[in-house]
Amino acid sequence: MDELLREFVIESNENLETIDRDLMTLERDPNAPDVVASVFRAMHTIKGTAGFFDLPRIERLAHTAETLLGKVRDGVLDPTEARISALLKVADTLRSQLASLDETGTEGDADIDELIERLVALGDADADAASAAETDATPAPKPKAAPRRRKPKAETAPAPVVTAKADPAQPAPAADVAPAGDRPQAAESSIRVDIGVLDELMTLVGELVLARNELLQAASQIDDRSLAACASRVNLITGDLRERVLKTRMRPVKAVWSALPRLVRDTALACGKHVQVRMEGEDTELDKTVLEAIKDPLTHCVRNSVDHGIESPEARVAAGKPAEGTLTLRASHENGSVVIEITDDGGGINIERVKAKALENGIHTPAQIEQMSDRAIADLIFAPGFSTAGEVTNLSGRGVGMDVVRTNVEKIGGTVDLNSVAGQGCTFTITIPLTLAIIPRVDRRLRA
Repeated sequence: MDELLREFVIESNENLETIDRDLMTLERDPNAPDVVASVFRAMHTIKGTAGFFDLPRIERLAHTAETLLGKVRDGVLDPTEARISALLKVADTLRSQLASLDETGTEGDADIDELIERLVALGDADADAASAAETDATPAPKPKAAPRRRKPKAETAPAPVVTAKADPAQPAPAADVAPAGDRPQAAESSIRVDIGVLDELMTLVGELVLARNELLQAASQIDDRSLAACASRVNLITGDLRERVLKTRMRPVKAVWSALPRLVRDTALACGKHVQVRMEGEDTELDKTVLEAIKDPLTHCVRNSVDHGIESPEARVAAGKPAEGTLTLRASHENGSVVIEITDDGGGINIERVKAKALENGIHTPAQIEQMSDRAIADLIFAPGFSTAGEVTNLSGRGVGMDVVRTNVEKIGGTVDLNSVAGQGCTFTITIPLTLAIIPRVDRRLRA
């Protein structure tokens, strides 16, 4: 049972990642029925499995969210910003409950009653216009009344209430059944392996590489064709085995990027901004250890771009830009390295402000500042304790974010470069040597 619970926690966290990603898509494109169905299925899976394991708090919260999603899926309700925010809050709460379940074996003591009441209120079709006006701040009662006019159609259906038992009566769930039929095949074609097991396997491969080298050296000193042929074959097999083991450690960079759209949304809302995220090269692969190492640097760079780089909607419109900013993530293999770029179309680094802060903090003297190029001055944002924020908030002002970026990237032999153009935006470029990205630490130690 403990092993089954552990599998439930892992699979539920994967479903929550899917929910986060799809909700971000739904917020940008409300007319995406396939996306709504995907979120509904993921929440339905969490609810059903929680019921099997007798986890009433997780089941109750997931069931309430599922009911709201069912009404959105059936066209009774619109996916407003308030509903998206509430569903994202559900995902966060479920994560905390799953973390407690994994650590203590209990569902935790997170207060879910208030959130459930919020979901129930947002699931009321009569409150649709009010909730939309609350989030959009635009009075448009007539258009928002459209969902209520569609409601009688939903009532004529055999089972208007979206519950686990009512689903088979609905014509739409046929789409739910098809993916479920594919899951056993996916489960049979892949397994989960602890990273520690892969590390041990890589250690054994490293020892095999040493033994191969000794065999090749011995074969070169003995005039024996059979031994030479055997050594050559062992050499080929060892090299192939090493490459296959390395491949098992590789993961696409999108495994880390998947959490960034949610981070951008939350940060933008806190700053009163509108920001869209674009991703290029999500399938670029890195060693899992490297991916874990760059997770924090990426988070800090993205948060910095949204908080400091991209301007407010009013400032952007005044500068002739779209009110909505754009943050672009790119990953690629270039000249034997893995390159990750975080680019925003904001106002760029305020050089004069950085100069003033550098003098205020005593990082450089006025004479030194005058001799520095704009690029070198912009690079000062990576200095420990440096921040251009006017006040300390939960997002910025402590001067630790960008320092962490450079420190963590340099730990794995990488570099961080900054390119800023006033009025056009800023680009952080993280470069990781390809050899470090694909050759594990064990093999590097053996070659040293």
